[in-house]
Amino acid sequence: MEYYPVEIQLRTMSMDLWASMEHRICYKGEEKEQAAEEFKKYAIALRQMEEEMEGFL
Repeated sequence: MEYYPVEIQLRTMSMDLWASMEHRICYKGEEKEQAAEEFKKYAIALRQMEEEMEGFL
């Protein structure tokens, strides 16, 4: 038996969406300035969604 270290990441849905968008923009070569502005908009929207979802609990 061999030991292999692993990493397990737990993400919210918004964290996963954010990571997917960031990967697409940063590694697929879209314009960085436009991407930064879009990320700001998405961050605000995602924060609002998470706050609304927390209200359901």
